[in-house]
Amino acid sequence: MAEERAQSQLYLQRLDQMLDHTHPLYQLAPTIAWLEIENRLGPLYADGIGRPAIPTRMMVGLHLLKHLHDESDETVVYKFAENPYWQHFCGLTHFTHALPCDPSQMTRWRQRAGVEGVELLLKATIDTARRAGFLKEKDLQRVTVDTTVQEKAVAYPTDSRLYDKARKALVREARRCGIAVKQSYHRKARSLRRRIAGSGGHLSNRAAAELLGELHHPGLGVVVLAHLSRQCNTEAEARATVASALRRAGFAGALHVAEQDVPLPPIPVEAVPRVQLGLAL
Repeated sequence: MAEERAQSQLYLQRLDQMLDHTHPLYQLAPTIAWLEIENRLGPLYADGIGRPAIPTRMMVGLHLLKHLHDESDETVVYKFAENPYWQHFCGLTHFTHALPCDPSQMTRWRQRAGVEGVELLLKATIDTARRAGFLKEKDLQRVTVDTTVQEKAVAYPTDSRLYDKARKALVREARRCGIAVKQSYHRKARSLRRRIAGSGGHLSNRAAAELLGELHHPGLGVVVLAHLSRQCNTEAEARATVASALRRAGFAGALHVAEQDVPLPPIPVEAVPRVQLGLAL
């Protein structure tokens, strides 16, 4: 089969004979140090193990085209089969309608290349631009890096961890002010966070009322209902449901309902002996 394919290509016109030599991609191809890249990335593959590897130039060329034309793994693979300039850029000598690889193989190739391989591609593009005269030394004196895709430890304002931090801060502040805290909810906070983050979502009015009934103690002076859903809840419904459960538990303190975009007025705690602030989600 390989012999037949080689013989049939004898009658095909070569890409370098049919393409416009003034095309930007045609002129860019010989300026890239393909051999150096292949020598550096070649050890990623072992001969004689598994299926034949896709040529390194092919994979590198596909990735360069992907970022040059803002394509995805899928689109760059399918457009490759339609574009003779892309095929010539990736090292082919004759036009083909076959896909160069499966899109998933590009992902696996990046994983195998790792950070060092990606940095090598970046270096190759910079070196190519310098050799072609498009990039001067003064252009490299200041580099602007877009860190949008880098992972950051950013918590959303509605994250239950922030509520837990607020609880801890309230407990610390109360102790600093000499206010006796009978219940810090240190043990219950972890299970409550799991409950909120679970498949059940945020607490319903009934679930919040049941939880407050379980957590009620004689020193509880203030309860704040916060982060009510605007789509499926109202202040009146939440207040009525929770107030009923608190009355049955013997609660005689103050019940507040916090709006999402309007802060509550200051809640005095010094005047209430042994007060405990509870946050009901």
